[in-house]
Amino acid sequence: LAHYLVACAELPENERGNTAKGSWLDRLLRPFGRLFGKEKPSDNQWILGYVGFWFMADEVHLTNFAVRQNHRLCGVGELLLLSVIDLAVERNARVVTLEVRPSGIAARALYKKYGFTEVGVRRGYYHDTGEDALLMTTERITSASFQYRFQKLKRAHAQRWLQEEPR
Repeated sequence: LAHYLVACAELPENERGNTAKGSWLDRLLRPFGRLFGKEKPSDNQWILGYVGFWFMADEVHLTNFAVRQNHRLCGVGELLLLSVIDLAVERNARVVTLEVRPSGIAARALYKKYGFTEVGVRRGYYHDTGEDALLMTTERITSASFQYRFQKLKRAHAQRWLQEEPR
């Protein structure tokens, strides 16, 4: 049920591992086995962020979402969210849902930008702090209003961060 998308970037020359001993990335990924399958990052790449999600009936539920701290607010998280929503549409999902910390101001702003609304609270959801979680969901992702907004945001992201038109 679990799927992951991973955003990677080329490592700077001075941070590339010694391939004779196995790169730091190979050592990091060894416990995950075939997590990356044929798409495993090369020895010269590092992980900028990832998103975990489940396909459940007619919804996609985001379970994990993280971006390396020094790459936040650089379009990485937004690119991951765009990719998940594209996959959700391809798989005929109806909505996308998630839980988010109330203290996660930047994350909540990103989700609201993409039309997620707060629909509930899960009390004491986060074990590390006892913090509640806000339950958020989209409207029907295939609706004309959602798709209009989504495609407009997708083009804007590509123009700002990728300097190319999205597929």
